[in-house]
Amino acid sequence: MSRVMRQPETTPVPANVVAASWRPALGAFTIVTVGFIALYWTTGFSLVATWARTGMFRYAFLIFPISAWLIWSKRHELVAWHEPATCLWALPLLIGTVFAWFLGAIANVDVVQHAAFVATFPVLVLLFFGADVVRVLLFPLVYLVFAIPVGHSAVEPLQHITAVMSVHFLQWTGVPVLLQGGHHILTPSTAWKVAEACSGIRFFTACTAIGSLFAYVFFTSYWRRSVFIFASMIVPIVANGLRVYFTILIGETFGLKYAQGTDHLVFGWQFFGAVLFLLLLVGWFLREPLPEEPDTNVETRHTNRGGWKHWLPVAVAAAVVMGAAPAWAAAMRASVSIPATPALTVVPDAGDWARQNDLSKYEWKPDFAGADWTLGGVYSRAGHNVSLFAAAYRGAQVNGHDLLAYGNAIFDADRWRAVGGRNRTIELADGNSLIAHEVVLHGPFTNRLVWYWYGVNGGRLTSPVQVRLRQAWDELRGAKLYSSIIAVSIGYQRGQRQIAAAVLDNFVRAAEPRVERKLAAAASAGGAGR
Repeated sequence: MSRVMRQPETTPVPANVVAASWRPALGAFTIVTVGFIALYWTTGFSLVATWARTGMFRYAFLIFPISAWLIWSKRHELVAWHEPATCLWALPLLIGTVFAWFLGAIANVDVVQHAAFVATFPVLVLLFFGADVVRVLLFPLVYLVFAIPVGHSAVEPLQHITAVMSVHFLQWTGVPVLLQGGHHILTPSTAWKVAEACSGIRFFTACTAIGSLFAYVFFTSYWRRSVFIFASMIVPIVANGLRVYFTILIGETFGLKYAQGTDHLVFGWQFFGAVLFLLLLVGWFLREPLPEEPDTNVETRHTNRGGWKHWLPVAVAAAVVMGAAPAWAAAMRASVSIPATPALTVVPDAGDWARQNDLSKYEWKPDFAGADWTLGGVYSRAGHNVSLFAAAYRGAQVNGHDLLAYGNAIFDADRWRAVGGRNRTIELADGNSLIAHEVVLHGPFTNRLVWYWYGVNGGRLTSPVQVRLRQAWDELRGAKLYSSIIAVSIGYQRGQRQIAAAVLDNFVRAAEPRVERKLAAAASAGGAGR
């Protein structure tokens, strides 16, 4: 077990010397930090709104206060044994976080802006107080990462892990059970679904944050801290699998009414509360003695580094760096004109495929709000019906006018259940190839095969990450921004999926060039978005 040894005693330093060393640094840091919050208040407001809106991140309201409390608890050690010193190599880090925010702003990616906003605070501490101070405050500063609302991508894996674990538990206790589609559990009584709310992501993130704090406060050796933090990540996953198992077991044994509704929610929170209490109780019995506090009456290193004159140039440089990104982003946004959305436009016939009906009359229709143009219809040939949808956005992706805005969807999640996903390569008639993302949808009475791909300024893309990167790059180089999505779909019965794929392949070959030309012509006629 590592312990912090008491520093050797030396001559006490007068209080006025200590104050002269720290007060200018604290003053400059406070002014710059307040200025940063004022410049980026929209991002801060968005961050807080995300915490409030999403139950998964409501614990994040406590992260900044906890970090501040941990830093405050170190104040005597810092003042006694460390002197603030500017760290100029933190300026490139500040430029990096500000530029990351700028990219997130022009690409309209909230998580990038949030991460850059939070990461700027530790960088400012490093800039104004130096590496020695940051080394003492390393955990409180790193702990701020829990304030960044990320983790949505872990929901689906956690759903699958929870479903698999609960199925194994049910099999071990003799309950007939079948796992279908990764998230659906079939038992003799009914069909259960491990929904997003049942993935355990809220308990996972909150337990990891609490466990990390507990490990820092009550353990001193790095290996014990690491083990406890790891346990804080594994325990909630296992506990959630057990919770789903017990819920299904209660429903199978005593009736579905005891496993649904209010009883289901109450049992879940009681179970998670008990698990967290037991985890912390085990940690309490395994805690290590706290290290001796350093003698705060001695110091030999404090020297007056010139007062305010020493920190003023650094504060000015930081202010210039932080002010550049919002000004640049505002200038780019000011040059954007967003046209009114025209009425629905139909595409021409696709080769020997004849257009039959408007897409809005059919069961599958994507929803992309704020699009400048939408194209849609149902086409038929030789007894096969294929649905086509396309949406285009001209100019900057802001204020709901965004191809990847929250709520835009390829299918209605209340009606369809997505199973799997992969990329398909389609050889077009002109010799070029097109990569489309494939999604299989299961509905109450039929299945659908959906292929879709994105476009940014003529480039075909398959993932939202590629779209954001291409949009950001084109905006940076001043290109006229034009983003789109094209999706095709066909219904099929069990055992006919390969036939459906062949039909879609034929339709895309005939329709894709015409749709692309139609959307590109509309974008050109409407004028540049920039």
